Amino acid sequence: MLREGKIEAASDGTPATPEVSDQRNYLYAVLEKTTQAPNSGSSWAGVALGVRLVNGDTVYLSHHTDPTWSLQRDDPAATTVELPAGTTADDIAEVTAHRIVVGTDTGAAVRVTGIQRAFFLGQDYLPQESFLSWNGDVALDAATPSAVLWRR
Repeated sequence: MLREGKIEAASDGTPATPEVSDQRNYLYAVLEKTTQAPNSGSSWAGVALGVRLVNGDTVYLSHHTDPTWSLQRDDPAATTVELPAGTTADDIAEVTAHRIVVGTDTGAAVRVTGIQRAFFLGQDYLPQESFLSWNGDVALDAATPSAVLWRR
């Protein structure tokens, strides 16, 4: 990405835009979820992963507020959350799951049952050791569209 000039022009990147920043600015995670009711054609309920840091109230979302970027498939799915440059595992206050509707809300509930792993890339761009895993059973629906999965 660096060699091809595909990294966001801002020197450190910014989580406020969907453009790709330095890959070391992302939390990489694998989420386990199942959709409880069938999706319907171009309408479906997906999940976005959210991260709130200890020094603020902003929730950084994996789908950058574009519903079509949320996780639709029910197999374990990898996603990323862009965070401010220099963020470390110790900076993360909580990880949340958010039900995201694409098209018409079909009423589909989504059950989130795990985060298999979560990690950052090191200065050498190689994956660091996973610092977070979570198992549980959280139901997301129209009445409860988001929930905390993990809290420091």
